[in-house]
Amino acid sequence: MRGVIATTREIRRLVRDIYLHPGCLGLLAMIWVFTTLFAPGDRVQVMSLPLRALYNAAGALFYCLTGYLLLPHLLRATLLRNIPFIWTNVVFYAVLAGIETLAFLALFPEARGAHALFYWLTTTALIVIAVALAARHFEPVLRRRLSRQPELLPMWRPLRLPTSNLETLLPAGARGPVRRMEAQNQYVHVITEAGEALLRMSLSEAESRLPKGLGLRIHRSIWMRKADMDTLVFRRGNPRLRDIENREFPVSRRKVAELRAILGQGDATARQIVNDNQPVS
Repeated sequence: MRGVIATTREIRRLVRDIYLHPGCLGLLAMIWVFTTLFAPGDRVQVMSLPLRALYNAAGALFYCLTGYLLLPHLLRATLLRNIPFIWTNVVFYAVLAGIETLAFLALFPEARGAHALFYWLTTTALIVIAVALAARHFEPVLRRRLSRQPELLPMWRPLRLPTSNLETLLPAGARGPVRRMEAQNQYVHVITEAGEALLRMSLSEAESRLPKGLGLRIHRSIWMRKADMDTLVFRRGNPRLRDIENREFPVSRRKVAELRAILGQGDATARQIVNDNQPVS
C-alpha cells in the first residue's frame, strides 16, 4: 500500500482543493447559518446573535485550518493501515467538535454541561452527514488523487488485503484467494474465489508467490489449493484428484503418497481413496 497511497503533500493539495470547492463552501455556509440561528447547547442563552455568528465563523476557520494542517498526515497514516477514508474524517472532525465544545464551556462557565453535550452530538451528526455527502460527491476524484490504484483505496470499508504476492498481480475483478493454477504454454491460468485470469509467467514462479503449504503441485501443469481437494480416485490405474466441485484432474504418480497424507486429514468420510471398480461417494 505504501507505493499506492498518495504522499502527504498530494493529500494536502487535495484537502485544500476540496475546502475551496464551491459545493463545500456552500455546505459550510449552511452549517454556519444553522448553528448561528438555532444554536443548540445554550448558545442562544449566553451569546447574542452577532457573537454567535462571529464565534461560529471562528469555529469554521478552526476546523478548516486544523484539517488542512493535520488531516493529510492522519489520512495517509490510516489509509496505509487499511482504515477507511470515511472513518478517519468522521472521527477527526468529531474530535475537533469535542475540543470546540470544551472551549465553549471554558469561555462561558454559565453554560450547562448537559446542553453542551447535546451540542456536540448535534455537531457530530452534522459532520457525519456533511462528510458522507462530500465523500459520495467527490468519490471519483478522491479515489484518483488519493491512490495510484483507485480500486485499492479503502473508501467506505476496509479492503480485503491480498493473501499472497501472486494476488497483487491479478486484475481487480479476479483478486481473491487462489484456488487452482494451470500452466498454459507461457502463461498460467489462475482461478481464484473471485474470478480467473491469465498471467505471463511459469507455474513454478506463480507457485513461489503463494504461501508455503497452501496447496500442492499435483501434476507438472496443475497446482491446487489443499482446501479444494476432496478425493483421490484411480481410473484404469491412473490417479486422479477430485475437487470439492466434483471435477477431476490428473495426478503425477510421485504425488500420490503426499496426496494420501493430505486427504487423510480432516473428515475421513468426505475425503476417501477409491478405485474405479468401487462405488464413488
